[in-house]
Amino acid sequence: MKYLRWLLVLLLLGCQTLDPHNIIGRRISPDKEQAGTLTQAQRHLAFEQLADTIDRYYLDPTHHGVDWRGHVQNSRRGVMDAVNEDEFWLAMDRMLGVLADAHTRVASPKQVARLQAQEIDPLGISLMRLADRFYLRSVHPNSDFAWVGARPGQQVLAINNEDIGAVFARRLSATKASSTAWTRERVALREMLLFEEQVALRVQHHDGSHMVVHGKGMKLNQHHSAMHRVLPGNVGYLRWSGFSLSLEAAVLKGIDELKETKGLIIDLRNNGGGALAMVKNVAEQFFVAPTHLAKIETRSGRPVRLLGLTAIEPTLEVRGRGNAYQAPIIILMNEASASASEAFAGGLQAVGRARVMGQTSCGCLLGYLGTLKLSGGGELAYSEIGFKLANGDKVEGRGIVPDLPRPLLVQDLQVQRDRVLEEALSILAGH
Repeated sequence: MKYLRWLLVLLLLGCQTLDPHNIIGRRISPDKEQAGTLTQAQRHLAFEQLADTIDRYYLDPTHHGVDWRGHVQNSRRGVMDAVNEDEFWLAMDRMLGVLADAHTRVASPKQVARLQAQEIDPLGISLMRLADRFYLRSVHPNSDFAWVGARPGQQVLAINNEDIGAVFARRLSATKASSTAWTRERVALREMLLFEEQVALRVQHHDGSHMVVHGKGMKLNQHHSAMHRVLPGNVGYLRWSGFSLSLEAAVLKGIDELKETKGLIIDLRNNGGGALAMVKNVAEQFFVAPTHLAKIETRSGRPVRLLGLTAIEPTLEVRGRGNAYQAPIIILMNEASASASEAFAGGLQAVGRARVMGQTSCGCLLGYLGTLKLSGGGELAYSEIGFKLANGDKVEGRGIVPDLPRPLLVQDLQVQRDRVLEEALSILAGH
């Protein structure tokens, strides 16, 4: 019993021998109680946790050439003097902008709760910018906006009676740097609406007429899902919303049921990634022989280990299987395809197993091993593993560049036409 107690103590302290990446220790809250107003002591502890963790565990020990300790000292007063809790957590997140890394971020307690509940942005709409014009990209069917006539493809002219261009410029200037310029812009577009409880949008229909639509925040859930079917021409279609292990069985079943198709479309548009283990397990279904897809990089150059065992191998390799799917594959991607979806698509593209069609992806291919609980209830995610594809390319900061680039067209949104899917189907049906 005595030895078990000591083993538990070592684990809780994040022992460098048993838990060199602090995988277990990071999930232990430093606070006895987290409810109530954020105290100055909690602010101080959360700030020190963030500063020390990035210093000790961040993937790049040079912090991309940034004087991290100097940056910490320069940022301390501004973060600690934030006027309220929301501004404190936002300042903590912005402090990480010098790393220009989409995976390294701070979530406030409110954001943590929304993530745990699988809630999407409360207004239920998303924006896009094309040629300095702004459009509704998506409208959740249960949002207020859907019920009052807002539809994808409508041009947005103003938010709460202010020119949308001015709102965007102000938000972009306050948005921290990310892995790519287009990812930072996408975050800014999202945050233009994220902090609003009620919004009035002036929109323009494609016929030139205007209207004002109103909507307020509400709880909108979007759970992970997977689907597959056979399209005309005996082409398979497979889509899943994220690399969640809860979806793996459904995805593998879909591949198995599409084995007799003459080609396969894998739709990873808006797939934000997830578990690396699922990347390997799904990719293996498409190779007959063992194949090297990517090298896994860590700060130390050694594999990720936990309790003396290898948790993540130094390479992403598939063993191959005799009954693998061998017909041609086209993977659909856009700028919201990120992380694990980029590892999967990039791995297959790099060895010539699949072609990619659509838009350049997020360029956000780093990974973390779990979030760190911060004092006060926030959480810190920080990049700990990197990827180099089999052809030597790095996706982080660059994105998966499509073999068959196809832009997203506003006119297609307006008539709900999926031109990219149509062309992929035409290509594979013609084989």
